[in-house]
Amino acid sequence: MAKMWKPPGLHQRSYQILRYLQNKWPAPYPVQIRWVKDLVDDEDPEDRHYHAECYRDGLKIIIKLSKRRVRTYAEMSETVIHEYAHARDIKLKRLEDKLDRFAHGPEWGLYFAEMYSDFNDDLGWEVSRTY
Repeated sequence: MAKMWKPPGLHQRSYQILRYLQNKWPAPYPVQIRWVKDLVDDEDPEDRHYHAECYRDGLKIIIKLSKRRVRTYAEMSETVIHEYAHARDIKLKRLEDKLDRFAHGPEWGLYFAEMYSDFNDDLGWEVSRTY
């Protein structure tokens, strides 16, 4: 009896998507994904939980994904694309420059739209499985 194809786990699939995005649209710094149990906004009085965060750590960019909030392939793929758009949008000239939050400005919007369209409409979903 032939083995049935089994989709990769959510974490493994997120790494495939990241490698696909990095190959097609390099970011100014290396990007890593880290899955964490939960992400909580400490400054929010309601202790709001959120899906992901993106920040620079030295000469690399870290994307943290919440295991609690990101539970489906659709949530994961959209969140990875969203956060990778932030990674592409970093324009800091010096390592000591800092940003408190990554903005959703016009360039970020163009990056996100380009990658989202490619991934969902132009077979990026299929091609990324080979990474």
